[in-house]
Amino acid sequence: MAWVREGESVSITVRGKDVATLVPKSNPRRKRFNAQAHQKRIKEIFGDKVFTDNIVVEMRNEKDW
Repeated sequence: MAWVREGESVSITVRGKDVATLVPKSNPRRKRFNAQAHQKRIKEIFGDKVFTDNIVVEMRNEKDW
């Protein structure tokens, strides 16, 4: 919901197909992308982990979609 509050439209999908779009009631001014805040959040979530192509493929294969 934070994305919608910030003016983003969000597609709702079922099994990879769009079924609806959630749009903000009014279109507030979009915030500029803050790269430093983004990097900080990525660091908080993943730490110093580095995901190679092979690791990502393995994680996707392990996931029970």
